[in-house]
Amino acid sequence: MHIFYDHLVDWASVNKRLAEFDLTSGERDELLRLLDETIHFEVMRHLLDVLPLHVHDHFILQVKEAPHSHERLTFVKQYHPHIEDTITVVAGNSTRRFLDTIHSSMLH
Repeated sequence: MHIFYDHLVDWASVNKRLAEFDLTSGERDELLRLLDETIHFEVMRHLLDVLPLHVHDHFILQVKEAPHSHERLTFVKQYHPHIEDTITVVAGNSTRRFLDTIHSSMLH
Protein backbone atom coordinates (compact mmCIF):
# COMPACT_ATOMS: atom_id res chain seq x y z
CA MET A 1 0.00 0.00 0.00
CA HIS A 2 1.29 3.42 -0.87
CA ILE A 3 0.89 6.10 1.72
CA PHE A 4 1.20 9.86 1.46
CA TYR A 5 4.72 10.01 2.95
CA ASP A 6 6.30 7.07 1.05
CA HIS A 7 8.41 9.41 -1.07
CA LEU A 8 10.08 10.61 2.15
CA VAL A 9 11.33 7.12 3.08
CA ASP A 10 14.65 6.06 1.57
CA TRP A 11 13.51 2.62 0.40
CA ALA A 12 16.47 2.33 -2.00
CA SER A 13 18.90 2.44 0.93
CA VAL A 14 16.77 -0.05 2.84
CA ASN A 15 16.86 -2.50 -0.08
CA LYS A 16 20.60 -2.00 -0.49
CA ARG A 17 21.19 -2.66 3.20
CA LEU A 18 18.94 -5.74 3.22
CA ALA A 19 20.86 -7.11 0.25
CA GLU A 20 23.92 -7.30 2.54
CA PHE A 21 22.19 -9.96 4.64
CA ASP A 22 21.83 -13.60 3.71
CA LEU A 23 18.02 -13.65 3.45
CA THR A 24 15.51 -15.65 1.50
CA SER A 25 13.05 -13.63 -0.54
CA GLY A 26 10.36 -14.52 2.01
CA GLU A 27 12.50 -13.26 4.89
CA ARG A 28 13.31 -10.08 2.99
CA ASP A 29 9.63 -9.47 2.22
CA GLU A 30 8.69 -10.05 5.86
CA LEU A 31 11.36 -7.64 7.07
CA LEU A 32 10.17 -5.01 4.59
CA ARG A 33 6.60 -5.48 5.83
CA LEU A 34 7.69 -5.16 9.47
CA LEU A 35 9.78 -2.08 8.70
CA ASP A 36 6.89 -0.51 6.80
CA GLU A 37 4.61 -1.08 9.81
CA THR A 38 7.25 0.31 12.18
CA ILE A 39 7.75 3.44 10.11
CA HIS A 40 3.99 3.89 9.80
CA PHE A 41 3.52 3.67 13.55
CA GLU A 42 6.35 6.12 14.25
CA VAL A 43 5.32 8.64 11.59
CA MET A 44 1.64 8.57 12.55
CA ARG A 45 2.53 8.91 16.24
CA HIS A 46 4.63 11.93 15.44
CA LEU A 47 1.96 13.46 13.21
CA LEU A 48 -0.62 13.09 15.94
CA ASP A 49 1.83 14.70 18.37
CA VAL A 50 2.13 17.80 16.18
CA LEU A 51 -1.53 18.06 15.20
CA PRO A 52 -3.98 19.69 17.59
CA LEU A 53 -6.19 17.20 19.39
CA HIS A 54 -9.37 18.57 17.83
CA VAL A 55 -8.26 17.50 14.30
CA HIS A 56 -7.04 13.97 15.17
CA ASP A 57 -10.27 12.20 14.24
CA HIS A 58 -10.57 14.11 10.97
CA PHE A 59 -6.96 13.37 10.02
CA ILE A 60 -7.20 9.66 10.85
CA LEU A 61 -10.44 9.33 8.88
CA GLN A 62 -8.85 11.06 5.88
CA VAL A 63 -5.82 8.77 6.02
CA LYS A 64 -8.08 5.70 6.17
CA GLU A 65 -10.17 6.90 3.22
CA ALA A 66 -7.27 7.89 0.95
CA PRO A 67 -3.90 6.95 2.46
CA HIS A 68 -2.02 7.73 -0.76
CA SER A 69 -3.37 11.29 -1.18
CA HIS A 70 -0.79 14.04 -0.85
CA GLU A 71 -3.57 16.19 0.55
CA ARG A 72 -2.69 14.59 3.90
CA LEU A 73 0.67 16.39 3.85
CA THR A 74 -1.02 19.62 2.82
CA PHE A 75 -3.35 19.29 5.79
CA VAL A 76 -0.53 18.68 8.28
CA LYS A 77 1.54 21.55 6.82
CA GLN A 78 -1.14 23.92 8.07
CA TYR A 79 0.06 23.07 11.57
CA HIS A 80 3.69 22.15 10.89
CA PRO A 81 5.07 23.77 7.70
CA HIS A 82 8.26 21.66 7.66
CA ILE A 83 6.61 18.31 8.33
CA GLU A 84 8.26 16.65 5.33
CA ASP A 85 11.71 17.23 6.83
CA THR A 86 10.46 15.88 10.14
CA ILE A 87 8.94 12.77 8.54
CA THR A 88 12.21 12.11 6.73
CA VAL A 89 14.09 12.23 10.03
CA VAL A 90 11.53 10.08 11.90
CA ALA A 91 11.49 7.48 9.10
CA GLY A 92 15.29 7.52 8.87
CA ASN A 93 15.70 7.01 12.62
CA SER A 94 13.18 4.16 12.62
CA THR A 95 14.93 2.56 9.65
CA ARG A 96 18.36 2.82 11.24
CA ARG A 97 17.19 1.28 14.53
CA PHE A 98 15.38 -1.51 12.69
CA LEU A 99 18.30 -2.36 10.40
CA ASP A 100 20.81 -2.13 13.26
CA THR A 101 18.70 -4.65 15.18
CA ILE A 102 18.64 -6.99 12.18
CA HIS A 103 22.40 -6.59 11.77
CA SER A 104 23.00 -7.36 15.46
CA SER A 105 20.79 -10.44 15.35
CA MET A 106 22.61 -11.74 12.26
CA LEU A 107 25.92 -11.58 14.13
CA HIS A 108 24.71 -13.93 16.87
